[in-house]
Amino acid sequence: MNVTLLKGLVAFVPAGMLFSGSVVLFAKRRTVYPLLQLLSAGCLVVVVLTHVCEVLQLFPWMHWEPEIALVITSIFRVLFLASFYSP
Repeated sequence: MNVTLLKGLVAFVPAGMLFSGSVVLFAKRRTVYPLLQLLSAGCLVVVVLTHVCEVLQLFPWMHWEPEIALVITSIFRVLFLASFYSP
């Protein structure tokens, strides 16, 4: 098994747990902050799935470069960290 694929699958576990917890939190309290946390957790899941698809070469026509993946990961990481801000 590819090491990068293993890392992506291992990263999917906490991302999925965070996403499911965010869904439960948003279902209980429908305010802006749980919504932001749900959106950012969803973005984190998309990033992990993108890395897994990149390793498995499921979409070769996209020609994803590591630099593009790094930029997308950085953007979603900022959104994820911003979701924990609550005044």
